[in-house]
Amino acid sequence: MNLLTYLFQVTLCTAVFYAFYYFALKRETLFEVNRFYLLLTMILSLVLPFTQLNFAQEVVQSGLMPSVVFLETTFVTLSDNLSTASMIPLDLGDILLLLYIIGVLFMAIRLLTAYRHIHRIKVYGTAVIIRDKQCVLSDQVKSPFSFFNTIYLPRHHQYSKEALAEVIAHENAHIRERHSGDVLLLELITMVCWINPFIYLYKHSLSDVHEYIADKAVLKFSHWENYAQLLVQQQYKQLPNALSHQLIYSQLKNRLRMMTRQPSGITARLKYLGILPVLMITLILLSFKSREALTSTHTNSAIGIKIDGEERALPVFPGCNEVAASEQMLCTSTKLNEYISTNLVFPKSLEKEGIEGKVIAKFIVGNDGKVKDVTIVKSLQADADLAVLALLLTMNENIGQWIPATKEGKAVDAEMHLPVVFALADKK
Repeated sequence: MNLLTYLFQVTLCTAVFYAFYYFALKRETLFEVNRFYLLLTMILSLVLPFTQLNFAQEVVQSGLMPSVVFLETTFVTLSDNLSTASMIPLDLGDILLLLYIIGVLFMAIRLLTAYRHIHRIKVYGTAVIIRDKQCVLSDQVKSPFSFFNTIYLPRHHQYSKEALAEVIAHENAHIRERHSGDVLLLELITMVCWINPFIYLYKHSLSDVHEYIADKAVLKFSHWENYAQLLVQQQYKQLPNALSHQLIYSQLKNRLRMMTRQPSGITARLKYLGILPVLMITLILLSFKSREALTSTHTNSAIGIKIDGEERALPVFPGCNEVAASEQMLCTSTKLNEYISTNLVFPKSLEKEGIEGKVIAKFIVGNDGKVKDVTIVKSLQADADLAVLALLLTMNENIGQWIPATKEGKAVDAEMHLPVVFALADKK
């Protein structure tokens, strides 16, 4: 699995999981459960692309059934005299990889800058203990926030005793629930998956949930009206930091609305069972990413044909129909390997990145002997996939028509699966 494929599949997973959260769970007051859901599904989105389900497919059709042919693996090795490889200019894969790395570096610098800013405030600020909590007073702090086990306050704040108690309780809730760990985890994931738009929706929603949890802790001892007034007063004083929990992070209107919402009942809790069908839908979508398992049924012979457990006639490579019937399978395998070895251009990017591995292509040899419907069912890397696709798409004009498979004396379509292994010469 190449990097772009993995990032696409992570995006797919986060899209499905977040859609369920947005439409079914976002308005519920089960804040701790919502936090767990967002963190769990974010981690699942990173892991599920490595998990693959293979669903057996049973096709019932009337009339003639197409053949399914599994070809032997072709090994393509980069050699010193492969002059065509050196002629390939900077390819699209290189450009996309470069842009991705630039984005990762930018996000990493942004994260380090945020941490350095908080660290400097802690080093140059004044450490104090307020209501038994570790706090730092600094002129650089405009609005209260917390980071791990420390609360940061403006040096010359003018909070009343009651307001200060509410601020400390709010930020202590973040500390007690270890919300800074959640924020750091999401920032690290964002650094790697910065091209995924749903990551930013996850970050925003998780930050909202954090604030709802902290607000709930304050309202256990404070009147709603007094606390709401404090939030309004602080609304325009914050200077956001990617790693800190600001007192006013989420939109004020949403927070005030959630404070006055009726607690979710038993019926709302049943919604969370929806994660099971959502998870199954995600697995099904990911199962279509590859059908490599189809090749596991092939035999050690050069070509094996399997249709409902029976051996059938197979397509024959042009020219191999002139040899004895018993030798046509070997001839087809040999000629096809020769065609691939002669015409396939070894991608320069594989050599530069030191990538080796297998590409599996699927194509149809039609009842007219022409190659059609060429697709990649197991990807290795963008340039390797394109090289195999180009090879098969030009086969009709390069070698002419195959001799089609037959069934009951009639020509039929045959589905072919071709594994091609790319190997570097020094690792052969």
